[in-house]
Amino acid sequence: MAETSASGAAGPSGDTEGSIYPLTVLYCEVCGFPPEYCEFGSHLTKCKAWLEEKDPALFERFYGEGIDLKKASKQFATKFATGASVSKNPQGLDEIVVQGDVTDEIVEMLEGNVGVLKGVPEDNIVCVEDKKKKGAAEQS
Repeated sequence: MAETSASGAAGPSGDTEGSIYPLTVLYCEVCGFPPEYCEFGSHLTKCKAWLEEKDPALFERFYGEGIDLKKASKQFATKFATGASVSKNPQGLDEIVVQGDVTDEIVEMLEGNVGVLKGVPEDNIVCVEDKKKKGAAEQS
């Protein structure tokens, strides 16, 4: 019979069905984080280059949408007759900022793969709504 650890799972010496083994985690050689956290480090460009060379499939999963954000913002501005622009978020990554209350319509466009938005994974769709600023009359 195979040796079992305190948790009851068999070790590498004896395979049993349903055993849980330690996972092998890939760490970025540039920043030391797992690749999905490189965006929070200070060397994102170098991390991307390292990941593209080390694991092209994982690079494609994280960074390979290939969507031109400027064209997408132009599509939103034209469709909804509102302001839309590409700007940097606090992490230094590009994001599309759209003025107006068109969040639901944009999500529908993204989920429907309309125009230049084809291929956006649903996991990458995040709605962030800014709180409205108080007007001068409300502050008094």
